[in-house]
Amino acid sequence: MNRYRSLTILLLALASPAGLASVDVGHVLTPSEVHQLRTSAERELAAVAARIDDAAAPKRHGLPPASVTLQRADAEPDPQLREALLERWLRDWAPERRSGPAIEASTLDRVEALTRFEPIVRVGHHEHPGRFVPAFNVAGQARNRLHRIAVRDRPNELLRRPETQDILEPLLRGPKSARLPEAATPLAFEAAVTALAELSGERRRPLVAALRSQLTADRTGTGNSAGPALLELHERGALSDDSVLLDLVRHAETSVAAAALRRTDRAGDPVLKSEAVRAALARPALGGLAMARAAASPDPDLAAAPWSLLDDPGLGGDAALALARNAPALESDVEARYPNATKRERLRMQLALQLRDTRASRSLLARLTATAASPNDSLPPASAQEIER
Repeated sequence: MNRYRSLTILLLALASPAGLASVDVGHVLTPSEVHQLRTSAERELAAVAARIDDAAAPKRHGLPPASVTLQRADAEPDPQLREALLERWLRDWAPERRSGPAIEASTLDRVEALTRFEPIVRVGHHEHPGRFVPAFNVAGQARNRLHRIAVRDRPNELLRRPETQDILEPLLRGPKSARLPEAATPLAFEAAVTALAELSGERRRPLVAALRSQLTADRTGTGNSAGPALLELHERGALSDDSVLLDLVRHAETSVAAAALRRTDRAGDPVLKSEAVRAALARPALGGLAMARAAASPDPDLAAAPWSLLDDPGLGGDAALALARNAPALESDVEARYPNATKRERLRMQLALQLRDTRASRSLLARLTATAASPNDSLPPASAQEIER
């Protein structure tokens, strides 16, 4: 860093009391310099790992790779490169599990200590020129690594238990469970789902059935984690039956049901897709998403659903948006339905035309609004085909 850029940074820091109080101006780098540090750290640790592999091939002994790569970071005299080495080590080279013959307790202790690491290298804030933020995230990466270790160790513990049903306890217990106070934590959830995914299909099947039964048993949508667990298992490819998506659309909490409805787009069964849209239309909280899927459906009954809901006080706006985005013959359908529509339906049709925002829709909208105040309120004799031409 040249002294002119250092002077500029110092002046900026002086202009910002918060920046001056929290920034060591000697370690503020440009994004390009930070990138160079990251690249150097990656090369250094990759070289260490390569040397370990070469030495281990004939001898099969020596220090564990995680310890050796950490020693390389600790031995670096340059504090900037050392911070980059530590972040890179935590992200890609640190231990994955707490137990194992190659894992040293001192290495795990060091990961825990790094959760309190104070940033050294900083970079200018992209929106506030006089402020600076940490360039690396050593403490955050250390916390992430400890979480990953815990998630990978907990499934092993669950799978070692004689009662496989124990895997379901964190997923079937509510957030206020006194017996399992950790039941609703992200760690317990992720560990249980990972354990389920690692079971054989034969052992997993009755547990999945138990989860699916909980979807209908819990009518509040908040008493357990069965819905999110089933959705995650499906995403991981641990469930070969796509019909679980239909159960989720029907019974899971709104966010899970919406995600399951989107996921039916990947399913190859058109009947499943249609049934999922019908189930979604029966849940007002899924209004906009359900309307969009219905309007785009090749099923005529589903495609007509948004039209029938234009007069609904709560869902009419969603229906108008769905038609604007997905109805293939919006202008001609509006022209045919408009004369016999209610006042609210007409307003929603006008909204759909405005949202479609094409030459044909704008032209028809202009005609509709121009005749809205006429005594007979009738549509001038012109067709949508003429509008498009």
